[in-house]
Amino acid sequence: MADEQDIGADLSLGAGDAAEPPLGGQLTQDAALILAGLALFGGAEAWAAASGLALAQVVAVGNALVAGWVITSVLHEWGHYTGAKLARAVAPRVKPPGFSFFRYRFDLERNSLGQFTAMSLGGNVAHWGVFAAAFLLLPMATLAQSGFVAATFAFAVFASVIEWPIIARTNWGGLLPSKAFGHINRSFIRRHYVIGGVGGALFLAFA
Repeated sequence: MADEQDIGADLSLGAGDAAEPPLGGQLTQDAALILAGLALFGGAEAWAAASGLALAQVVAVGNALVAGWVITSVLHEWGHYTGAKLARAVAPRVKPPGFSFFRYRFDLERNSLGQFTAMSLGGNVAHWGVFAAAFLLLPMATLAQSGFVAATFAFAVFASVIEWPIIARTNWGGLLPSKAFGHINRSFIRRHYVIGGVGGALFLAFA
């Protein structure tokens, strides 16, 4: 079944042959995406506070959840890319077809284990950094504000429970990076979305 196939291609793993898109253009595009998410979140928060409407509260919470997840996703990928580049890895940027958060391809055959680890850690530093920033900067005085922070936490949990076992198996279990993603398919990703969602819900419950 296609649903059970290795989705390494979907994860943008492997070397790409296409010319790299301009770095400035990619950064500008993603900065605009982040600012748009924050603007929608802030605007919906202001509407909810000014109107007191139940609909406005629902929209504010919905925008907060989407914005928190999307912003963390984008910065997570740039964290991976930064880690790869700091390690001087072969990781050409790409313009993925359709809507995708992936911004580069990591050459699993040409890069070393150390470069793979640097790439992996970069994404984890980024997503936990986003959560820490949201947690410290937002007072969580409203459900929408708490929802935004919870969404960043949910993504951090989702990505970490996928990536840390891979980091461990490649560094201490003898698994080659090129073989590290063979178990990942769409069903696997969906299950981990649920894990991340549960983590975010628990955070929200105790926030």
